[in-house]
Amino acid sequence: MKKSLSGRFIRVVGSLGFCLSLTILAWPQGGAGTFHAFYTAADVNLSGDLIHLYTSSGTWHYDDLTSLTTAGPPAAGSPLTSFSDSAGQHIFYFKQNGSLHVFQLYWQRSNSSWHDQDLTVAASSATLPDIGAGTTSFGDNTGSEHLSYQGTDQNVHHLYFNLNWGPG
Repeated sequence: MKKSLSGRFIRVVGSLGFCLSLTILAWPQGGAGTFHAFYTAADVNLSGDLIHLYTSSGTWHYDDLTSLTTAGPPAAGSPLTSFSDSAGQHIFYFKQNGSLHVFQLYWQRSNSSWHDQDLTVAASSATLPDIGAGTTSFGDNTGSEHLSYQGTDQNVHHLYFNLNWGPG
């Protein structure tokens, strides 16, 4: 069964302000479709903050992930990418941390909380990202996590997680 995010979703996003970047997740959870959207807010009160919209019992809710973690907001113009796997939800973005770094926020199902991680530091040999380029991510059936992005050297780089982050 397909469910539409139009209408009610657009009204919810509109009531929270304009968005700069957006990524949407939809997956079955407990037999029912649960929708998740992550976006970078562009309104006065939440400017630059990373917002998580989600459905619960048919009602839309939101969390300001920037205030729930220590990671800080995405860099201006940062692309967003996300996926869900058996461990939880993952969202990736670029953030200024002296230089531009690749960051991950993830929802850990085992302790029901959001965590942040600087992947440029965790994968010590990671090439710095190019803010103007896209990015994509996915989890595979072995439990490994993958992130690809264009670096400042104009090459596509792949970070891979299988117990530790590193170049793939």
